[in-house]
Parts: sequence; structure tokens; C-alpha cells
Amino acid sequence: MAIISKIKGFPKNYILDIGEFLKDEKLVPDVVELNPITPAMCYVNNSIFTERLPEVMHIYRELGMGAEYCLDAMEHRERYAKIKKVGETYTYISDNTFCFL
Repeated sequence: MAIISKIKGFPKNYILDIGEFLKDEKLVPDVVELNPITPAMCYVNNSIFTERLPEVMHIYRELGMGAEYCLDAMEHRERYAKIKKVGETYTYISDNTFCFL
């Protein structure tokens, strides 16, 4: 936290996302990303919609994603992995990057 607080322009309130990744056939926890608190409630497994189209229910049952992401996965399934692996790159569009070194 001391390193983060020294970075000019980094949000004072943020969410630390942690995920499980497959490494040597074992699931291990690791940091996924840091997000400002304002958009923190808009992520893959969250949704503003309470209903899903029947066409996306198989994706929802498999991955548990929000409705809008299920719709995207219908056309771009390669963007969504059920199990993340260590050493792979998983990215979303971002407009801010910070160096922690």
C-alpha cells in the first residue's frame, strides 16, 4: 500500500481484485487488478440486468457472467476463459496504467 499511495494520480479509494489461477495443476491465488472504487461494481460477474435471454443461458450456466457479457461471449467466446492459467495474459480495455516498480 505504501508503494501505491506514492503514485501521483492513483485513486485514493480502490478495489483489489484477486483470482484463482491454474499453476502446475493447482489453483493459486494472485492479484488480478486494481480498480478505482467508482467503476468497481461493473465487472464480468455483475450485471444491471435481472433477466437473461434464453440464447445466453448456456453461457451463464457455464461462466456465471452478467447478461451483457454473456451476449458478448456469444460472438467472442475466446475473450472469456473459465479457468485462468498462470503466465497467460487476460486483458480488458483500459484507459489508465500505472507502474508499481
